[in-house]
Amino acid sequence: MEPRKLPRQERSRATVQAVLDACADLVGRDGYAQLRTHAIAERAGVSVGTLYQYYPNKEAVAGALVLRALERMQAAMRQALAECVERSLESLAATEHLLLTSLDVLTGERAVFGRLAGEAPELFRTAAARDLQRALIDLSQDIRLASGDSLDFPMPEADAWIIGHMVSASMLQISLLPAPDAERRRLAREVARLVCRMALSQARGAADRPAA
Repeated sequence: MEPRKLPRQERSRATVQAVLDACADLVGRDGYAQLRTHAIAERAGVSVGTLYQYYPNKEAVAGALVLRALERMQAAMRQALAECVERSLESLAATEHLLLTSLDVLTGERAVFGRLAGEAPELFRTAAARDLQRALIDLSQDIRLASGDSLDFPMPEADAWIIGHMVSASMLQISLLPAPDAERRRLAREVARLVCRMALSQARGAADRPAA
């Protein structure tokens, strides 16, 4: 599923992005099983020969689409975390900002997270995809550390890891709901409220426990 070559010039990069955009459109419309390289090329406005310069088959195109989506999520979440720190947002506002950012990416990349994840899960099992997924979960530790003394989990790393997985699963399901965007955002804010309630109650509980 490796690409044949990487684009190095601006024109080549634009071609590759057009191919990936076309792949996303077709997967979102028809699913992975119906995906064909000639259809991707036609929708992207390039020849099949041009597509084959970069990708040997549809698996390679779809695999690159998965990596692009994961990279976009990672970049967006890191930027959102930096904004939370820069603006010194309180816990609920920061959590809402992070979750709404993830919702925007998940919604925009629904062809990947909503279709390919279920129809072609092997695309998420490549070494590169696994590395990106681990990096996304590791962001939960960065968020924990950025929270400073506001949290006091009994098992800090494990608790942050568990919450990271729980929130990721919840946000994915919310992004896939056949509901208006306003309703999905309302649900994301409710997840943020529940996460903060759980995290802050842990901190309060730790403070209330008698010293050994």
